[in-house]
Amino acid sequence: MRDLSRLVKLANTIQAQVLAIHSHLATSRQADPPFDGQAPDTSYDGIDDIKASALENLTELHDLLSTREILQDRAPTDFISRHALDRLGIYDAIPIGEIRTYEQISDATKRLVRILRRVMRHAITQRTFYEPQPDVVAHTQFSRLLTEHSKVRDYYGTVCQEVWPAATRTVDAQILDENPYKHKRYDNAMSAFASDQSYSLDHVIKGYDWASLGRATVVDVGGGIGTLFGGYLSEAALRYYDFIIITTPRFGDDYTSYKL
Repeated sequence: MRDLSRLVKLANTIQAQVLAIHSHLATSRQADPPFDGQAPDTSYDGIDDIKASALENLTELHDLLSTREILQDRAPTDFISRHALDRLGIYDAIPIGEIRTYEQISDATKRLVRILRRVMRHAITQRTFYEPQPDVVAHTQFSRLLTEHSKVRDYYGTVCQEVWPAATRTVDAQILDENPYKHKRYDNAMSAFASDQSYSLDHVIKGYDWASLGRATVVDVGGGIGTLFGGYLSEAALRYYDFIIITTPRFGDDYTSYKL
């Protein structure tokens, strides 16, 4: 007999795992996990490994069946509504166990109804909130979790507000970092900025009694490619110091040797 394909093996394994999860829920007198935000939390104590394996197998099955679609159908804008919900504080505008109209949410958040409706309905397609009736919003399990648990919400908020925006610019930052022209242009821009006496580097060099420090190490945090120290290494007051610039050297003039 021909060996079972990977697809059939995955399907059989997933079925067995789901039946094991269902048996656990029935034995512990729990209902199947719903999307409804009013339902109690589901406990998977004792079968966490089965649940994790089932989800991993489901992901593999999904990827095997939709290799091309993964590239074409993943929406790069999926995260926008999650970002907006967190930043605008919309979760708190709907009390747990209650419902609110878009107009009521607008009053609570001071945001335009038409914007809220678009953002929240986009989130609803990802099972965050739902409409039990037209233009009326209630919590799902996911949005309730973010409303009730501050640590989970803080983690999610950090992902939305800091990690995600930074991640979208990582490649741009790498490209800029490898461009000697842009490095030099930035250094010249800082020099031009410093030519205004209001921002002159003289204030750093002459505005502090450096000699009183004795032999010391000077650290320039965020020092670019050494604009400050590179321009003033000949100053008598700074001849006795070791210089550390918190920037990895790649391009620049001789004074880049003072960088770490």
